[in-house]
Amino acid sequence: MTGKAEAAASFDLERFLPFRMQRLTGLLTADFFAAGGGRGTLGWTEWYILSVLAQQANQTATDIHMRSGLGKTAISRAVASLEENGFLRRERDAEDRRVERLAISPAGEAEQAALARAAEAYAARLLALCSAEDLYRLTRLLGIIEENLVAGRTLG
Repeated sequence: MTGKAEAAASFDLERFLPFRMQRLTGLLTADFFAAGGGRGTLGWTEWYILSVLAQQANQTATDIHMRSGLGKTAISRAVASLEENGFLRRERDAEDRRVERLAISPAGEAEQAALARAAEAYAARLLALCSAEDLYRLTRLLGIIEENLVAGRTLG
């Protein structure tokens, strides 16, 4: 076996942190929504947009993209779906007519509040699986990794 083949054969994908985090994200998402989070009406992107608008009104899709790292296409589709379901309104910017400001509707506020309650209950059940110390360590480690990547510091 060559050195490259040996390295490939000894690499354990199951222990590779990015793979494990991606898999865990999928498992948590499926479990959360199966447990009643979202009540079948919204996905993560729609929920994220509603949460942003509930905290800070009059954002643009570009603002949300810059803040979240979500793809522009995914945001555009989610905004269209939220508008179609009556959860948000689009309004032209008074100073720049090319820009659309997004505002959460009363129905969107109610949906976001219900999702927030479901998420808090789910988080409590999830956190019961580990100790406060474990949670502190995990949160700290994720924060360190995120801060470095957001700051543009490549790890490779």
